[in-house]
Amino acid sequence: MTRGEVVWTPPADVLEISRIGHFLSWLSDTRGLSFEGYEDLWRWSVDDLDGFWGSFTEWIGVQWRAAPTAVLAERAMPGAVWFPGGTLNWAEHALARAAERPNDVAIVARSQTRDGSDLTWADFADAVARCRAGLRRLGVGRGDRVCAYAPNIPETLIAFAATASLGAIWSSCAPEFGTRAVVDRFAQVEPKVLFAIDGYRYGTKVVDRREEVSAIEAALRRWSTPYECAIWARAPMTGARCSPSTSRSNSTRCRSTTRCTCSTAQAPPACRRQSCTDTAASWWSTSR
Repeated sequence: MTRGEVVWTPPADVLEISRIGHFLSWLSDTRGLSFEGYEDLWRWSVDDLDGFWGSFTEWIGVQWRAAPTAVLAERAMPGAVWFPGGTLNWAEHALARAAERPNDVAIVARSQTRDGSDLTWADFADAVARCRAGLRRLGVGRGDRVCAYAPNIPETLIAFAATASLGAIWSSCAPEFGTRAVVDRFAQVEPKVLFAIDGYRYGTKVVDRREEVSAIEAALRRWSTPYECAIWARAPMTGARCSPSTSRSNSTRCRSTTRCTCSTAQAPPACRRQSCTDTAASWWSTSR
């Protein structure tokens, strides 16, 4: 067997320009540790699990809400217990760059139904904060469930991050899912709030999902005790369902509109139309 051609060789300054090099430098400065090379570092990482993972979480800047009492409390497999007592919030970490690089692009979105958009970290953080405020007005808190019947678009990511920031639990289905599949998933988690889109496009075909969303709402009212509020957002798809004042042709994009429905005739104050509309407006602010 002959050795093939070497296609890439690390540059001489690899330790200065790579993340692993930065980690090694940090270990030397803060822990007094030095390693001969990658193999040496790897061996330490598997022999000293507490030392490696404790150092690594500190180096990458994990922001503990409550500090853990240990790194690895139970080594049994299965059943290992990592960082017992430690608490953190995913959304806080996901949005950390908003303070460091507010004008850098965080989300690049492209669609066949509306103009492309690039959201900076500042834009993303602002949208999440406003959606979070709307969800709080609806009474969403730690341990509550929020569901979305929505496509892979920035607004869905914004709603997810806002939900996570409150310590609530997120579940979602793409609008291609049929009613039964969505109800089977959402009824199990008993959501407090449902985000939904009224349709989508597949190529040139407009797929209306208003009947499906109505059926999902009706099922959740029957089977989900905490269910209070659904926030609908009209998809900016075509002019087919725009009002005459906004529609010039079937290819005209609609301005997003919102509708809120509540589970009972006497809706709780948190679910009055204005609160729901405020929440939806926060969710859809980037598409208007």
